[in-house]
Amino acid sequence: SSPSITRTTDNKYYLRARNNSSGCWSPARTVNYSIKSVPITPAVPGVANNCGNSVLSRGNPPSGVTWYWQSTAGGTSTTNSSPSITRT
Repeated sequence: SSPSITRTTDNKYYLRARNNSSGCWSPARTVNYSIKSVPITPAVPGVANNCGNSVLSRGNPPSGVTWYWQSTAGGTSTTNSSPSITRT
């Protein structure tokens, strides 16, 4: 009876009401949904440690996926999808 439910498989679920006094059930409401796939984790980038900076280089993402450099593990910036980034 939670206000929400998390589904990770399938694409159909049902919602029904129950009268707690009589024990009678309502007809079912069909709920159709889809689950978006999570892209694979990028491979470990290459690191070139130079005097005064380091250059991080990535491989190519799979078709239909874009990899973005982030300043935090939970980042969501879509600013930089370059194949490499220089950090000083």
